[in-house]
Amino acid sequence: MSILFCGDPHGLFEQIIEAVREHQPEAVILLGDMEASRPLHIELAEVLDLTELWWIPGNHDSDEERFTAHLFDGPLADRNLHGRVETIAGLRVAGLGGVFRGKVW
Repeated sequence: MSILFCGDPHGLFEQIIEAVREHQPEAVILLGDMEASRPLHIELAEVLDLTELWWIPGNHDSDEERFTAHLFDGPLADRNLHGRVETIAGLRVAGLGGVFRGKVW
């Protein structure tokens, strides 16, 4: 069992794609600040058949409406670990996102 934890890609997902291909983890957990320019399932389409993908929102994921929409409105929205505990690759994982703003926009 293996989980690849990846933090703060800030819109640059190629290194994550390369790491998944090289290490073949059972799951990937993105640790916030994705700042995805496109929906997350498109950004990481190359590896979705290779690994299970989960994510936790970071403080920069609400900097622009599109960043938030690309996480919360797509087919991977149910993979948001914020405020949840899930069994991933045989381990219990809890998520707590980094956005605690009263008003985002």
